[in-house]
Amino acid sequence: IRGQGGRFSTSCDDRIKAVYRHNRPRGFLNEGVWRQKMSAISRAMSRMLRHSRTLRCNALGFAWLQDLIDAMMIEDHLHASIAQIAYAVARDQNGRFQLVQQDNRSPHDARSFVIRAVQG
Repeated sequence: IRGQGGRFSTSCDDRIKAVYRHNRPRGFLNEGVWRQKMSAISRAMSRMLRHSRTLRCNALGFAWLQDLIDAMMIEDHLHASIAQIAYAVARDQNGRFQLVQQDNRSPHDARSFVIRAVQG
């Protein structure tokens, strides 16, 4: 998404973008989020997107969100939902991640998204 920058693509569901604007501990699917679990998810995402040898990324560094969720479950025994990952992307103070949703695809399907680490 050359030239767009930011944490979310313009095609991302508005509920996902709203998590960034609102100061509440809930994800876009109205799931409650816990600080300790979100910290663990954010660290695992960062490590996996930057250093994993098993997670497949394209030339721009994007990986399928479903692949990231599966890799986190296998390697870290950490379950993360789409809403929790979107929350981690939105709330990361340094803007380390970028989440892109394919046009006209469901925000409830992890195969509708790609994600990448934009720093480091």
